[in-house]
Amino acid sequence: MKELGIPVNSEPAEYREIHIALLTGLLSHIGMKDADKQEYTGARNARFSIFPGSGLFKKPPKWVMVAELVETSRLWGRIAARIDPEWVEPVAQHLIKRTYSEPHWETGARAR
Repeated sequence: MKELGIPVNSEPAEYREIHIALLTGLLSHIGMKDADKQEYTGARNARFSIFPGSGLFKKPPKWVMVAELVETSRLWGRIAARIDPEWVEPVAQHLIKRTYSEPHWETGARAR
């Protein structure tokens, strides 16, 4: 790494930092758990389940990132990790589309 001019960490990175770095390339591989089923809803409404061999299979988190999506009899997410949804927005700014609806005016409000 030094030959390429890339600095090496003096201390190991934490779980959060490692997974935020991975998220930048795996935004299409995140999912939010469906409360009624053992499934996740991912990008473009893809429905996937955590692969049975995963450590998260028996105790699935609300939000997950998977390294790969494999389609066999169903769509499986393999190599899964728990993520915090607050990690997603900062690394996905270029994909976010914001909309505002139902504007209203309050007579006592001042411009900021």
